[in-house]
Amino acid sequence: MRLNVLTQYLTYQLYHALTLLDALMQSRGSGDVHDFRIAIRRVRSVTALFLSGSVPFPSELKAAVKSTNPIRELDVLIESLKPKRYPKTCRTLSLLRGRHADAAFSPEFKTQTLNAIRNHYDTLCDADPDISSTHLIDTVERYYASALSDYGRICPETSQKELHRLRVRFKNARYGLEFLASSQLREEHRKIAECKKIQNRLGRVQDAYNQVEWLKKVYKRSPSSETAELLRERKKELKALKAASRSA
Repeated sequence: MRLNVLTQYLTYQLYHALTLLDALMQSRGSGDVHDFRIAIRRVRSVTALFLSGSVPFPSELKAAVKSTNPIRELDVLIESLKPKRYPKTCRTLSLLRGRHADAAFSPEFKTQTLNAIRNHYDTLCDADPDISSTHLIDTVERYYASALSDYGRICPETSQKELHRLRVRFKNARYGLEFLASSQLREEHRKIAECKKIQNRLGRVQDAYNQVEWLKKVYKRSPSSETAELLRERKKELKALKAASRSA
């Protein structure tokens, strides 16, 4: 019996995450971390759009992604720096990243994540929800329109927490639109591009906020004029990005 198009998509993403898990455990590299997170988040976002009441996303996979948050944040910060200009800070950040990777990517992490992916794969196949193509399309389109409406109401008083929540909504909308496009239910390239643009704009604010927090920790542990200079620069950038995002 042929699986529903939604089940096909979600199980494919889980299989992809399974293959990425092996690469991640071996390399612990920035690219593998990022790709693994995307595969799991696609499943989480699409599940939230259509199946939150019937086939909830596993808490074990939420925890797996959450445990990689510091690693991804440090990767983004390190990749934004020029080692020749900030050699001491880059070394400290790299050591910090290594410690977080050692703590996160344990044998237990692999076993628990592997089992969670396999179990959720089986759960989705067993459930195979009967959802019409019309309902799938309408659900994503309504969610996208609602996110755009909320984005249009951003103002100078909008908090950082609200901006982050809105960024997550556009990420969910983007993954929902990508599901429609890849499943050949609807051509959504324009809307996907719009989601990426807004997501990246809001993401720059969150990235800058994260970087300031990490640099504060680095400076507290190992004070240096080099790190102090970089921290001042990133604080200015964060202030400018916040202002720009609220006036967009």
